[in-house]
Amino acid sequence: MSDVGFIDFDIGVPWGKLACRWYGNRQVRPLLAIHGWMDNMGSFARLIPLLPSHLGVLCVELSGHGRSSHYPAGMQYSVIEWTSIIRRVVLHFKWRRVSLMGHSFGAVACNVYASFYGRDHVDMLIAIDLLTIPYKSSSFYIKYLANSVERMLQPTPAPKLYTAEQLKGVRWGPAPTVSKEHAQPLVERCTRPSPDQPDKFYISRDFIYRGLLSSWRWAREGIESANT
Repeated sequence: MSDVGFIDFDIGVPWGKLACRWYGNRQVRPLLAIHGWMDNMGSFARLIPLLPSHLGVLCVELSGHGRSSHYPAGMQYSVIEWTSIIRRVVLHFKWRRVSLMGHSFGAVACNVYASFYGRDHVDMLIAIDLLTIPYKSSSFYIKYLANSVERMLQPTPAPKLYTAEQLKGVRWGPAPTVSKEHAQPLVERCTRPSPDQPDKFYISRDFIYRGLLSSWRWAREGIESANT
């Protein structure tokens, strides 16, 4: 799929929009690509040109990521919310079935969607660097949820501003494993000029993603109960 073309468009949602980019063939149902936690559709920018030319790939940026709208203040993000976004896209295009490709935490959301809707609705699931879900004790889970509520109630701080030169030194991700060159597609989708200081930029990812992912953890007792 070298020199692949694409179109950008938005899908309306009650809180704003979902930013979308459709690569390649638009005559067939595409592979729906879901990025990971605090990433954006730039995660797939280097992969898509390597795919067969007959494919179409639809990348969707989850709420609070990239150019998609943030949730309103006071609302909480979760893997269930991410799963509902996949469902919104499926219903928007009136697809009977969907082919999913997820990266990292996006792969978790795709797996949850597939478990909800089954083979009648999901004909393919590709999981890249699937993030393992940690099963904790009920006591840990209760404490974690309480902490999540407290974090949600904290006011959102003003975003830190960077010059274009300073952005080059920002570490993108939890570890410096991605070169600056390869991170550029991610940077382009998550940085915006400051409305007050046009010569500076801010990172547009929603702040509360940094500590508010409560409902993606399940207590070990609940998993064992579900398996009996």
